[in-house]
Amino acid sequence: MNAAVLRDLPGVPDPGRLVAIQAPASYPPFESFRQRTDLFSSAFAYLAPVPFGVTLAGHTERTSGHIVSPGYFSTLRIHPMLGRFVDGSMLNGDDSAATVAVSYRFWQRRLGSDPSVVGKTLRINGRPFTIVAVGPKDFLGAAPIVFYADLWLSTRIDPQVAPELAGNVLSRRDRQV
Repeated sequence: MNAAVLRDLPGVPDPGRLVAIQAPASYPPFESFRQRTDLFSSAFAYLAPVPFGVTLAGHTERTSGHIVSPGYFSTLRIHPMLGRFVDGSMLNGDDSAATVAVSYRFWQRRLGSDPSVVGKTLRINGRPFTIVAVGPKDFLGAAPIVFYADLWLSTRIDPQVAPELAGNVLSRRDRQV
């Protein structure tokens, strides 16, 4: 896994410093690993692929994305081309409107390379999301060969937007994500 996926991860500086733990696990043990700074300098988890329905100009199209934990972008040392990645909750300050980061490719192809896109609304699975960042040109997620991403949403999004999170799956030790 490390040699095939992580060693040549486009857009990620120094991918040789990354280690993937590829084992089925529930989210609570990951949270324990993430807090072990004596073992890891940082850690992240993601759920992929996640199909989202993105509505633009009245037309909905399926778009692949990842649901990401805090630390996703900072662990990979990814810096956005526009805006800023919010590694914590990826929510606006009032917790009422979710946020999304989009890939450079999505920004070019679907958003017309609009330089003022940060702060605009994107409808995902029928819900409004505020665009907070556009990823760097070559970055399509932590596993682009297997599960590329054009959207990144937080693990804190409403399960109605991502049924993969239904049933409080992230807090259950009996469910693998």
